This record gives sequence, structure tokens and C-alpha cells, in this order.
Amino acid sequence: MVARGGDSKGLIPSCLEALADVAAAQGEFTWAARLLGTAEALREALGTPLPPVDRATYERSIAATRAQLGEQSFAAAWAEGRTMTPEQVLAAQGAATMPRQSRQDHPQFHTFPKPPPLSMD
Repeated sequence: MVARGGDSKGLIPSCLEALADVAAAQGEFTWAARLLGTAEALREALGTPLPPVDRATYERSIAATRAQLGEQSFAAAWAEGRTMTPEQVLAAQGAATMPRQSRQDHPQFHTFPKPPPLSMD
């Protein structure tokens, strides 16, 4: 992980929490719960509590993931995540990717006609 070196270790829990939001948005709720569990255990180990400014978003993320999985499945995935290293939890699911869309799906992409060839007359 990029954030492993130096003083940036404290960023890893925040990155895992953000990835949990992405995973949940893609319907990967079990992985999201594992990511959140790993992040919590890492915060405890590093002594880096959740910043108060992030508390509301974090709690909404947990509540939404718990609602999708149900209490038992959420608790099991959370507990499993707490026993995993960041590398293990990332490898457990693989890289999160956003759904691929074609250029036509994005209004900001415009197709321009090719310019005419330059003549060297």
C-alpha cells in the first residue's frame, strides 16, 4: 500500500473506510463490512480515532451496510475484518472498480470530426 511508509500509516483506516463506501455502492456489502472491521481494528492498534468530522458519514455507512446484510451477517463479516490485515482484506475481494461506461454515456465527452488532411502543395 502506498500509505504504509512514514507518518502516513494513520491514513490507511480512512482509505479502507472510503473503499468500504465504494464497495457498498457496488453491492459488495460483505466486503464493505470486512473493510470497516479492518479499519476499526487498525484505528485501535494505531491509536488514531475517527475524526469527529467523519463520524456522521461513518455511522451512515455502517448503518446502510448493516441494513443490507442483516445483523448476523454484518457482525460476522465485521468480526472477520477485524482479524485481517489491510493487505488481506484487499486481497479478499480484489480491486474495486467502477462500472465501465461507454463514452456515449458521458455528456462531457464530445466527438469531433477529424480535420481534413493537410496538403503539401
